[in-house]
Amino acid sequence: MDAERLLHRMCRRRGLPASRANELLPLVQRAVVSSSKVRRRLLTLIDRNLARRSGGDPSATLESLEADLDEEVLVSVARRVHAWSPPWKSRGATDGDGSDGDGSGGFDLGGGDLPGGLGGSL
Repeated sequence: MDAERLLHRMCRRRGLPASRANELLPLVQRAVVSSSKVRRRLLTLIDRNLARRSGGDPSATLESLEADLDEEVLVSVARRVHAWSPPWKSRGATDGDGSDGDGSGGFDLGGGDLPGGLGGSL
């Protein structure tokens, strides 16, 4: 499957000149080499973005598509680990104040605890 031809076909389907979607080509290329489930999801999001563009939606940008992809990943990860309990926190062990037993009042991820560039508190 050729990613460029696929993108042109998707644009034609939406009545959009291919030149208005060139920046989406890397995502289509990624979709083409992905598993069928990931391919379907990526192409669905790309197609929605193209539909919004053809409808004149100025917010249908590469950045908005990337934000949609980020949200998809976060939701997927959240579903997977929702019931997960971190090994450093034993169930039911608190100081009585809701903290996790170390007297710190909770888990602190200050700027020095994160890899460079991530900084700040969560």
